[in-house]
Amino acid sequence: MTPRFSIGTAFSRGWEAFAKRPLFFIGVLFLIFVVAAAMQIPSVIINALTPENVGKIDAAVLPFVLVGAWVSILFAFAGWAVQQYLSTGVMRLTLDAVLGRPYTLKSLLVEPIVFLNALLASIIVGFLVLIGLLLFIIPGIYVSLAFTPIIYVVLDQKVGAVEAVQRCWNLTKGNRGRIFLFGLAAFGINLLGVLALGVGLLVTVPLTWLAMADVYRQLAEKKA
Repeated sequence: MTPRFSIGTAFSRGWEAFAKRPLFFIGVLFLIFVVAAAMQIPSVIINALTPENVGKIDAAVLPFVLVGAWVSILFAFAGWAVQQYLSTGVMRLTLDAVLGRPYTLKSLLVEPIVFLNALLASIIVGFLVLIGLLLFIIPGIYVSLAFTPIIYVVLDQKVGAVEAVQRCWNLTKGNRGRIFLFGLAAFGINLLGVLALGVGLLVTVPLTWLAMADVYRQLAEKKA
C-alpha cells in the first residue's frame, strides 16, 4: 500500500514555520501584492489614454495608439513573467522553511535555469491538463492533481522539465485524492481569512503556502 501524507501534519508544520517568523511571511505576501499591482500600472495608464472608439481616431494619431497597444501587451506579458518568477521564488522559500534550511528575501531570487525549467514544466502540465479537460473534464482534474507539486520537484531535485514531469507523476501516485482534500482544506482556511474582513488572509495565505510545501516534503520522504 502506498504511504499517504498527512493533511493535518502539513498544516501543523506549516503553522510552526509561520509562527517562527510571522512578520517575515506577511512581509513577503505584501511584497508580492505590491509588485503585482505595480506591474499593472503601465497597462492601466496606456488603456486610459487610448480612445474607446479606435475607428474614429484621426489617421495621424493611429500609429501612436497602435504602439501603445503593443506596449500594453508587452507590459502585460512582463507582469505575467514577473508573477511567475516570484511565485516560483515563494515556493523555494517556503520549501526551505519547512525543511529547516536558512531563508531570507534572497530566497525569492531563483536561478534563471531553474526558473526556466519550472516555467517549462508548468507549460507542459498546463497542456496536459487542457487535453484532459477536453476529454470530459474529469481527466483534466485528475492530471492537475497528479502534477500539483511539479514546481517543488524542479526546485528540490534540480531536474529538467521533462524529468520533473515523470518524477512528479510517480511522486503523487496513491495520494492524488488526498491532494484534492488538501486543496479543499486550503480553500476553506483562506475563506475564513476572507470572512475575517480580509485581514485573516495575511495569515491564511502564508500558512497554505507553507502547508503545500510540507505536502511535497512528506511525499518526497515517503518515496525516498
